[in-house]
Amino acid sequence: MAAPTTLTRTPRTTTQPTRAMVPAKKAAPLQTPHMPGPRLFQVMRVGLVVWTLVSSVLCLASVLASQSHQESSAGALIHAQDIRDLRSEVSQAQAMALTSMLDPQGTAGTNLWDLYGESRTQVDLLLLGSAASASHPADLGDVANKLRIWQENLAVIHHDFTEQGTLAEDATTTISTDYTAVINAITTELNATASQESSSTPFIVLSILASVLGGLGFVVVLVVTARRSHRVINVGLSIGLLAIIAAIVAVGIYANHSGQISDTDSRIAVLSQAQTDTWDARSEDALSILEPDSSQTHLNAAKDLATLISSSLRPLTSIDVLSLVTDQSTIMATGDPAARSDLILNGSSWQTLSTALDITIDSARPDAANLVVPALGYVVTVATCCVIAIIATLAGIHARTKEYS
Repeated sequence: MAAPTTLTRTPRTTTQPTRAMVPAKKAAPLQTPHMPGPRLFQVMRVGLVVWTLVSSVLCLASVLASQSHQESSAGALIHAQDIRDLRSEVSQAQAMALTSMLDPQGTAGTNLWDLYGESRTQVDLLLLGSAASASHPADLGDVANKLRIWQENLAVIHHDFTEQGTLAEDATTTISTDYTAVINAITTELNATASQESSSTPFIVLSILASVLGGLGFVVVLVVTARRSHRVINVGLSIGLLAIIAAIVAVGIYANHSGQISDTDSRIAVLSQAQTDTWDARSEDALSILEPDSSQTHLNAAKDLATLISSSLRPLTSIDVLSLVTDQSTIMATGDPAARSDLILNGSSWQTLSTALDITIDSARPDAANLVVPALGYVVTVATCCVIAIIATLAGIHARTKEYS
């Protein structure tokens, strides 16, 4: 019997994989964010500091421009008021001269021609004062020439009227023409004074705009840093923003002083014009007696002037002009030349209004020494705000940058 066959199993050898046999996984590329936090903060820090410096320089330029504007405005206000005083005195002298012809001998108790002589002397003194306050005294030469012609012709007409008892032909035309020439020359000088005044408005607008943009820059940086660092409040940047706002406020306050000078000048200008109109109204009333053929025209002109005075003064002062307007209405309604002449010679309403206007103008006229506000304090304020804003910016962004180190 055959021996059974024994099957032997060949042991299966297994090869353990080594590290070298395992294929290495390809590393995924690192996703680097665009402009990481620290780099972004550095850019914002430099940009914000530069823009703060630019805004501060513009603010300082605005303050200095406002100071220059105040100085020129103050000089213009003083000179303009000297010219307005001259105009008012000329109109008063005209009224005195014309009214004196209604009573050449001064039988009413006052020699109005003597009052005209006093006004004429005052006109000459005011002309010298105006020349002294002008930056270019030679510019008043035309006013002086027109004044001389007006005074000479008025003296001749008054002399002839005193001797003859009637006005020479075209005498009132000459008086009106000469007076109008003087007033026009004075008005031209006033306009020239106003045109010489410089303006700081462009500097102020530019600086405030730049400061506002600088403030917006701080707001943007605050928002970006808050999103990047997950911190809602950044003390340093908040302080910097407040410093920029303080600089804007300082510039606005100082610029407001220039506006106050202009407002004061405008108020005095209206009051002074009303004073001139007051005496012009009396002149028109006198002409309505001296020129019977054109009396209605002059009375209408006087009435219109009285109404103009009333309307122009109402928003500025509490001066009562009702008596003046009432006198105008009375004169128009009075057909008796003698009665009208008495009303005009009395002149109490005109003098009362003119005196009240004098008081109001003097109270509105500012002290020349206090017109210009020193800019040093505002310059220091703006410079300090600039330094605080820069330091606060560096500190605020540095605090966030540290979180990434």
